[in-house]
Amino acid sequence: MLMDPTIALARAVVMSPLVCNTWSVKSTDGTPEDRVSFIEDMIDPMTRHFVRAMLRSLDYGWAGFEKVFEVSNGRWTLKRLKPLLHDITQINIDSNGKFQGFKQSSTDLPREKALLFTYDREGDNHYGRPRLENIRETWSWWKQANEGAARYDRKIAGVMPVIHYPPGKSIDKSGIERDNYEIAKGVLDSIAAGHGIAVPNRKAMEDDSDGKEWSIELMEDKGGRQPSFIERLRYLDSLKFRGYLRPERSALEGQFGTKAEAQTHGDLGLLDGEQLQSDLAETINWHVVDQLLVLNFGEDARGSVYFEPNPIQDESRTLAREVIKGMTATPDGREFLRVYLDFEQISEMTTLPTLPDAPDQSDNKLVDADNPAKSIMDELESTVTKG
Repeated sequence: MLMDPTIALARAVVMSPLVCNTWSVKSTDGTPEDRVSFIEDMIDPMTRHFVRAMLRSLDYGWAGFEKVFEVSNGRWTLKRLKPLLHDITQINIDSNGKFQGFKQSSTDLPREKALLFTYDREGDNHYGRPRLENIRETWSWWKQANEGAARYDRKIAGVMPVIHYPPGKSIDKSGIERDNYEIAKGVLDSIAAGHGIAVPNRKAMEDDSDGKEWSIELMEDKGGRQPSFIERLRYLDSLKFRGYLRPERSALEGQFGTKAEAQTHGDLGLLDGEQLQSDLAETINWHVVDQLLVLNFGEDARGSVYFEPNPIQDESRTLAREVIKGMTATPDGREFLRVYLDFEQISEMTTLPTLPDAPDQSDNKLVDADNPAKSIMDELESTVTKG
């Protein structure tokens, strides 16, 4: 299923924003700086790695890791979060359904060295429910429809010859009298092999055969039923996207609807992505960051430092860009921006480049803020006069 092009696209639409997003380290008031830097230096380099691996839970329902610890400079450090293969890993639970680690063959990994992320868990079912289950039946229907379309294409790719022959016998080219059925089969074999055949033309002579002469016709499909297959395959592709919890208009080509509807579909995807990020952060903070804090700084350090994913879409940055775009369309708007806004801060917020040695324009007002229209006309008149 993962090799299906539409499913692969749906996975990329869901996972790429989460994998490429950045995370920030936060702390509670009064937390010593050494704790913050200790956690940040250790977890930050592996953020993209474990986010990508954790998102495998969307395909399998869960993702398991081995925590590889080592002692460095007198502190317990996390050397690696090693992803475990689903095919050879079993989740261990106790009699109450509580997670107790993993098992591979005869080797048990204790809970203290294990990390489990479960997607869409129901009760104590630690194996979760993958999103691929939403589209398994749809994928099967798509395969059947595609195979049917392929059979139809093969069928109409050529023509089927039909030979009408009179009952009885005839003399073949070697002068031997044979049944007309056998002669007709030989003619069909010649057509299939691409050889030419000869048929007498009875129009040049008096026809006394009462319509029982030899004739050949070609049967072919002229209905053009491919569009019905295409529509069904397109519909099933849409269901695949929906089953992976993304509206199809967020990535597939659209035919109908408005831009506002497409924006709504995109917003739904953002909400789902934010929820996934929150679940990932909760797992990392509870079962990795807190464990490192307790091991190195004691139980009181639990929860004092935590990782938090940045918003997938920064609304303030988007708003700033839209405001600047709209106001730079008019002279008055540009002057308002120059007089009242802090361009250095805007540059940092919108990632717009600025020159390191740019001159201070705060006192170089080309336009009078009290009467921008008049000052613009004065400047234009001055320019024309000088010219």
